[in-house]
Amino acid sequence: MRWSRLHNRLAVLFIMCACTLSVYALIKKIQRVFYFNHLDENAELVGTISSLLYYNSSFTLSGSPSLNFLIHSSKSWPDDIVCESRNSTYTLQSRLQIENIGPNTIKQGICESVDNPMYFNLFNEELSLAIEPDVVKEKPSLSSNTVCITYALLYEDVSSIRTIMRHFIGKRVVFYGGSWNDDVMYELRQNSKDIEMIFWPLIRSEDESSKNEDPSQFSLHVDSYTTTLYMSLADCWFRYAPVSETVTFVHLNNIIFSGSHPLPPPALGSTNSLFKHITDSWKLQKLNTVKIIDNNKLSLTISELCHSRNVDVNCIPMSSSHFKLMPRQLKQTTLKKSSSSFFGQDNYDDIINRCAQSNDTMYGEDFDRPILEHDLIPQKFKIASKVDPCEINLRKSNYQCRSATQYMKRLFSKNRKVNVVLKRALLRHTDGCHI
Repeated sequence: MRWSRLHNRLAVLFIMCACTLSVYALIKKIQRVFYFNHLDENAELVGTISSLLYYNSSFTLSGSPSLNFLIHSSKSWPDDIVCESRNSTYTLQSRLQIENIGPNTIKQGICESVDNPMYFNLFNEELSLAIEPDVVKEKPSLSSNTVCITYALLYEDVSSIRTIMRHFIGKRVVFYGGSWNDDVMYELRQNSKDIEMIFWPLIRSEDESSKNEDPSQFSLHVDSYTTTLYMSLADCWFRYAPVSETVTFVHLNNIIFSGSHPLPPPALGSTNSLFKHITDSWKLQKLNTVKIIDNNKLSLTISELCHSRNVDVNCIPMSSSHFKLMPRQLKQTTLKKSSSSFFGQDNYDDIINRCAQSNDTMYGEDFDRPILEHDLIPQKFKIASKVDPCEINLRKSNYQCRSATQYMKRLFSKNRKVNVVLKRALLRHTDGCHI
């Protein structure tokens, strides 16, 4: 009897202790949620890590495996972010190193990594975040010529996509888009065996996003559009240049801002040059930059320039920091559209053009100096006057559209925060192209 009574008391005590611990853990969890909510509301957003790529040792200048980050940031980057990589035998911690590529807001981050990693983690004193980078590797089943088509925003031009796809038939085609209608989606799916779609939302500042409470209203900004374009090109470069003999950038050029001359050429020979990352083991031999310079119902006219790793009289050497453009190096080609091309109603084209033409933009001091019409990545540019917001009503009744979205987590560093894109997806809308 005495033992039974003691046993019951111990059981009650155990249950009370377990309940107390559970309540304590719940309180701590609630406190942590409130703490991070407070951080989220008060911390300054300093940038976004848009893509994560793993390079094995043959693709890096250091000769060691690395984790590569594509970053958009216009503010001071936290210096306390650490990468951790782990395989079956070894764990390595490496501080994230940042450098500019192209415009000042676009950066590359690099961390050293172990060989054949099984696990990646980003952490600082505040938080730890598991990440899964894409592995850059050769795929023998795919063409060694990669064509990156960018940037599709509120895109409705089915006939142009069809013509471009026909022109680059047989090559690996990668389509970067923020939003496009279902007719374009149908055309892309018709070529699904030859095309990869990367859902790439428009880059907007936190202020822009917070001001726009109505998802059917959108403010078109020249800096947001061009930054998103550059980011998609940089992603294409770091993702495909190591494993492709030829990379081709195709600029759809469907949004043309008033006064905006073609952008200055890639920063050849400078510290910001994309070419400086090339190693002997990269397959890349040639980079083509293609831009649509005329688009009508019957045809497309494209201008094309190439940069070559080897000697080619028709291309600019990648190793050259100064060059004189020869007439034979700049090609223009007219592509006929098929007679069966679909010409639907352009729901956004007129309002985009009116909005774009109302923005008075200027690139650099030599505004009146002729610049190559196809060049895409600038050394530097500036906007002479602040672009006023241009509101576009995105809502269209019974209009089928797709838009890119991304799922992010945040790293906090004192009073600052960093967005990390972990996954991208495609949303379907039946009342317009919401962004």
